[in-house]
Amino acid sequence: MTRRQKDPLRAITTEERQELARISRATSESVTRVTCANALGAVAEELSYTSAAQAYGRRSGDTIAQLVERFNREGLAALTPRNGGGAKIQYTGQQRQQMLAVAQQQPELEIDSVSQWSLVTSNYKFGKLRRIHGFSRGRVFKHESKEMLPAFKH
Repeated sequence: MTRRQKDPLRAITTEERQELARISRATSESVTRVTCANALGAVAEELSYTSAAQAYGRRSGDTIAQLVERFNREGLAALTPRNGGGAKIQYTGQQRQQMLAVAQQQPELEIDSVSQWSLVTSNYKFGKLRRIHGFSRGRVFKHESKEMLPAFKH
């Protein structure tokens, strides 16, 4: 007999149940979201945390218990993976504006030795910008790519 669950799954609304079903069938969703949706669906169908964990590739029921706790607190947002760790590189507003301005400029053939930006050549340009203005050493594109990448042709 299993012990009583510390934080049981709350009642799931019809909309949440439909969204969980949609995510679990989706081929365009991340594997993590699909697995979490499947596990929550299994717990909603009154499967134990341990059984749900084993059925969906987790090692212990504790992982499912943490997922259920997050789902009870945050709803469907709990399915979205969080940061995997490590310090986030943060830029000041002025530094972001400088990087965006550089990203939106056309390269000068004589100075930059390229006629259009690529990820490698733009990262080289940002390296110079970091040295001149004292930006942090992290790679710019890892954190700023959503706003800058449309300026570059692949």
